[in-house]
This record gives sequence, C-alpha cells and structure tokens, in this order.
Amino acid sequence: MEGAEGEPAKPEPQELIDRLMERLKEAGLGKQAALIVNKYSGYGKTPDETRRLYGELRALLKGRP
Repeated sequence: MEGAEGEPAKPEPQELIDRLMERLKEAGLGKQAALIVNKYSGYGKTPDETRRLYGELRALLKGRP
C-alpha cells in the first residue's frame, strides 16, 4: 500500500493519530497536543505507548485532564 506521493502508507494507528492531531489543531489545541506527542517521542516506541498517546490526545480533545 502506498500513500499519495508514492511513499509507503502509514500504519492505521499512525493515521488515526494524524487525524486526531488535525482536529486538535483546528480546535486550537495544537501546542498542547505537540507536548504530548513529544513526551512519547513521536508515535510511541511500542504499541502500548501508541495506545496511551492516542488516549491522551482523545482526552485533550474531549476536554478531560
């Protein structure tokens, strides 16, 4: 599977995180979201870290601490 510019497509969890990041930016929460992503060094080093990252970003979007 390839992305739009001939690059390999990202795994589904990364695509979900990217879409969530776009929503956070649109909501004016890009800076806070970037701090969370930085804490996990990107998408996370393990599937568990990726799940926790997604959970924290979702909570930020929903307005929960």
